[in-house]
Amino acid sequence: MDELANDILNLGLKIATPFRNGTPPQSILSVRAPNVNEVHKRLLNEKIVVSARSGLLRISPHFYNRKEDIERFLSKVKVLIRSNFT
Repeated sequence: MDELANDILNLGLKIATPFRNGTPPQSILSVRAPNVNEVHKRLLNEKIVVSARSGLLRISPHFYNRKEDIERFLSKVKVLIRSNFT
């Protein structure tokens, strides 16, 4: 989860979930993203399951997610936030 949190921050997004002693939470990250509902919809269209709640994108990686799944998620988010749809 530390690596995912760092990658999200490197995309220029802000993590809304509180960190404890500088450590990100270990189950769910809530992320502030531009046009979160559109990002959510487009990720679902790509079969990437995340939630959009209270204006935040909620990411909860699971034991069954592979590194490739996380990399694919990050790649899609990067494209979406850098596109002009927002």
